[in-house]
Amino acid sequence: MIELAIVSFLAGLGLFFFGLQTLTHYLKILTGKKVRKLIVRFTKTAAHGIFLGGILITVTQSLSAMVFTLIGMARAKAIEVKQALPIIIGGNILGGVIIFLISFDIEVVILLVLGLSAILLTSTKSKKYINYFGLIFGLALLFFGLFTMQSGVSPLIEMPWMQEALISSQGKYIAVFVIAALISLIIHSTMATIIIGLALTSSGLLSFHDAMMLVYGANVGSSVLTFILSAKITGKSKQIAMFQGFYNFIGALLVLPLFVLEVYGEIPLVGALVHSLSANLAVQMALLYTIFNIIPGFLLLATLPIVGRLLNRFWPESLEEKLAAPRFIYNNITDDSESALQLLKLEQANLLNLISATFNLLRHKEGHSKMASYIEGFQSLNTTINETITEISASSKLNFEQYEALNQSITIQSKLKTLFGNIVALSDNYRVLSKAGHGEQFITSSIEGLDVILMTLQDVVNQNNNEDADLLQLMTSEDGNGIKKVRKAYLSHENKLNADEKLNLLETMNRCERIIRLMGELGKEFVKSSSIK
Repeated sequence: MIELAIVSFLAGLGLFFFGLQTLTHYLKILTGKKVRKLIVRFTKTAAHGIFLGGILITVTQSLSAMVFTLIGMARAKAIEVKQALPIIIGGNILGGVIIFLISFDIEVVILLVLGLSAILLTSTKSKKYINYFGLIFGLALLFFGLFTMQSGVSPLIEMPWMQEALISSQGKYIAVFVIAALISLIIHSTMATIIIGLALTSSGLLSFHDAMMLVYGANVGSSVLTFILSAKITGKSKQIAMFQGFYNFIGALLVLPLFVLEVYGEIPLVGALVHSLSANLAVQMALLYTIFNIIPGFLLLATLPIVGRLLNRFWPESLEEKLAAPRFIYNNITDDSESALQLLKLEQANLLNLISATFNLLRHKEGHSKMASYIEGFQSLNTTINETITEISASSKLNFEQYEALNQSITIQSKLKTLFGNIVALSDNYRVLSKAGHGEQFITSSIEGLDVILMTLQDVVNQNNNEDADLLQLMTSEDGNGIKKVRKAYLSHENKLNADEKLNLLETMNRCERIIRLMGELGKEFVKSSSIK
């Protein structure tokens, strides 16, 4: 019986996490620009944000999943910190919904939804609907895992050692609090920990006061998990993580003194209130969870401006976020197609400036270690531009010339991405080459040559000067000064290196030539784009 109980519990736990992973996967796919714009619209006020947080926690069943989804959105500039904080408050306060649902017999419904969604997910050929079926399947699987966990614990009531454990553990509230926090930390779910506590309490293995401490400890454990998962996060993303992390610590500081007064001072407070509202244990657990979260929720909600300033002071905007920030693109850019195309062109020029800043890292030995931040910033801004291109292309207001301009922007964006990728790869080539004694001379020569061409390209883009455009084409042609200088630098160092070093030097030279040609092509495309009216 013990083996069956343990296996059932582990099976339920596995189904729960697989359901959560499946749900998160399909949520990421479905969270496009339209969905993000919808979320921004629904977070214009704090009340809307709290309501949305309740919806998200009901769907995801995991505060960690919800918080890190918001972090992802913040990184993509889809949502601001001030909009995310009320959502987190709502997710914490309304997270007890799942425990309320467990108090009702909906297992038959869940099994039906689970079966139908699995059939539709594996049989449908429509890409349009498959993600929605996957989302429903993940949600149903998550619920089924919770039910399986609960049923797996029940047989343990009959075990003699469990009865002894009950007698020895009752009243050791600090131990229950710590154990619950550890369980929540290990299994990555406050809800699952509380469901375990619900099963143990309904089976008589825990007293009601033990259950209270279990709920409190589970919440604190989720905050510890958030601190751990966000250890390497910086900037505004860190602000969101820290808000959630400190949320439950504030809750514990507020409710634990009430618990001490009620248990040891025999003053009817939270426990008495919960008993007066419902006799159903699952509902009581849900109420305990809600009360734990509603107290800090309203406190933080009343002080959000102050809290926001404190978060920004301790965790200011990161380098990646500054690099990824669009300067010209905004949410409703497609309202005016002509302006949208002009702003898109300016944003692409801004992306070229980011590429130039990335190239400047190659001058410094420590530059390679900073490359990851610039890569993340480029990828984020590149995604924003591509989404804007897609949004503009869907507009029915474009005339022939505007379609031509948009097509030109698509070509430019593709070449900008290729140019950035080659500069990042060149950083790796330089790093290997710098280990050779004579490699530094080639690196210096090639960087100076590439830098002159890159600055000329920026002049072409920013000033739209014909003389600069002609100079760029001269430098980037097959017989131009740029390629000649790189080949000359190669030939002057080639005979001083061993076979492996020569191979890397040759690869580096070829990449430099590729970058030069790309800059020449980009110059032509930007000039062509400027000529389209």
